[in-house]
Amino acid sequence: MTEQEKLINVDLYGDGSRNSRLRAEYIYCDHADVCSVYKEGKCFRKTTLFGVRCEFGRIACVDGGTKKTKMYGRVYSEAKDSERYHKLSYPNNTYIAKIGDGAFLAPPYVRIERGPDSRLFCHDPGFGCNRLFVPIDELTPDNINRICTYHPRAMLGGEIKSYQTETIPIFLHQLSKLFPEQYNAFIAAFPDYELKAPDYRGKYAKLSTCNRELTYRDAHGNSFRFDGDELVCDKYRIGGFMPFSSSGYAQMRIPVTDDMQVKITDSNQVTDQTVLM
Repeated sequence: MTEQEKLINVDLYGDGSRNSRLRAEYIYCDHADVCSVYKEGKCFRKTTLFGVRCEFGRIACVDGGTKKTKMYGRVYSEAKDSERYHKLSYPNNTYIAKIGDGAFLAPPYVRIERGPDSRLFCHDPGFGCNRLFVPIDELTPDNINRICTYHPRAMLGGEIKSYQTETIPIFLHQLSKLFPEQYNAFIAAFPDYELKAPDYRGKYAKLSTCNRELTYRDAHGNSFRFDGDELVCDKYRIGGFMPFSSSGYAQMRIPVTDDMQVKITDSNQVTDQTVLM
């Protein structure tokens, strides 16, 4: 481990069976302090199905074997006892990240490649995943426009329309927050894109970072509002016995915790400080 490198996350995979040996993954990175994704408690180095991998950082894997081996208990305990255990999540809805003086491009449904003279080109990804880090000076209006005007196609034919209707508005919104100078130059050259607003409906976010002026519904349809650091439902539907209540409703108060997630039903629930899951 180098002087700049630090341990940022530890995770366990596998259940210790013969076909799924226990594996501990330790993620180290020397760019964490200058990474916009890490500041949100996320990392592109996290192992996930069909995920992309950032070119920075590294993963050290430790084989824990099966439950019948002595190694299993030691590897399991050391990982679980680490202060960095399960600290980071995978940035599913992050399409561009700022790492130092460059940008990590990760919009779905497209493979972005660098051509001659630092021109960016878009292709269908096939079975691969996009992962491209570019210096900030390559975020030119023309390069950004090539990403925004691309129309990816599914492997069985037909356009993936959500790329234009959902991915690009979120990509541009994230671009405007991380690289405002490059975003403003792009809008000046291609003003038609300025009016596109992201649609976050259906996505999940960290509840504590959402707009506290609006209400939120749980899985049973109960409506909650923020009251300081508490969630309050004035008419919570009671599923079981409740003394002194004949209406079937009661007020419910729940402390807001950092691990609470909510499904976005209104894009206004998302602010610049909201962390998407």
